[in-house]
Amino acid sequence: MRRYIFLLLSLLMLNAAEVFGQDAVPVKPKKSNVSALVKEVENRAWAPGKPAKVEPEVPENEKLAKAILEYARKYLGCRYQSGGKGPKRFDCSGFVGYVYRNFGFTMGDSSGDQYLQGIPIQLHECEPGDLIFFNGHAVGSRVGHVGIVVSRNALTGQVQFIHASNSQGVTITKLQSESYYTKRFIGVKRIF
Repeated sequence: MRRYIFLLLSLLMLNAAEVFGQDAVPVKPKKSNVSALVKEVENRAWAPGKPAKVEPEVPENEKLAKAILEYARKYLGCRYQSGGKGPKRFDCSGFVGYVYRNFGFTMGDSSGDQYLQGIPIQLHECEPGDLIFFNGHAVGSRVGHVGIVVSRNALTGQVQFIHASNSQGVTITKLQSESYYTKRFIGVKRIF
């Protein structure tokens, strides 16, 4: 390791000499300085044998989904109102439209209109920010409810979504824990 550091320092000094036009020859550092240099080099992220400390770059769509969900959560507890478009009262499509419009998206006025937007994906592929759709009050009827996917557990498949429920207002629901929604599930759409 010390030989490697000495070689590295020598190369750096030669390079510096070329850059500055000096006829410098690398001098072997004193033994007392070598241990200090070794410690300094070992503590750096780029030191040999140590992985670089690089923060993974978060894709833009993940950043957008996080921002959308943070914004949506601000409305948890807001009351339900049929036809409500916010910001104090919402119906399901009004809530989704209000949240997404804040981020520059043009959304349909009804859950049926919103179902015509985006790219269809499988439930096991859903990600935060995707829209999740359900039948209305009767199983097998047309699209009648929409929410925004909050999370999907890769191990259990459990999906949570935030939506404006007519009984609870804006709330977060676990799909597989609520038979009302599991029976009425239609599909998921990716908007971005």
